Amino acid sequence: MNAQTYLINCISNNTGIIKEQYDFEYAGICGYSELIGWKIIFFRRKKTNLFLSAICFSDIYSKEEIEFCNYIFEKLDFKIKFGCDIEEIIELFGKESYISHISYDYDDIYRYVYLLDEKTFASFGFSDNKKLVEVEMIFDKDMANDVFKSRKIVSEEFKL
Repeated sequence: MNAQTYLINCISNNTGIIKEQYDFEYAGICGYSELIGWKIIFFRRKKTNLFLSAICFSDIYSKEEIEFCNYIFEKLDFKIKFGCDIEEIIELFGKESYISHISYDYDDIYRYVYLLDEKTFASFGFSDNKKLVEVEMIFDKDMANDVFKSRKIVSEEFKL
């Protein structure tokens, strides 16, 4: 699974809401990003790289945010949809590698974490109402493995 498009190409009629940042750090790697606030991130090691290194959608709760992000997923030709439940993700990706739980003041998030085909990291966050509210996918082999391993260690430490 890879993504080749730029965020600006997904929503070209709304280009004023996208901020470009050339010294953005994602998973310890400095590179180029397209951002909509801090809720939507498209990250590449270099702006000229064909494929994305990572995408991240955080705290997607409102009807408008869900529709907007689902539109982006449609443009990316991903079968993921915000608002879906855990069973739909398991049907698409199989059994998770591990589950991580994070509790915030406003919500409990259960992240179903995958390392797909040894080069793609995927994390799907579900709110306490069991609906998808966060998606992170890393398509860069080195970044994917590093993030998978480091977060698994942290997740296991918090289980104690």
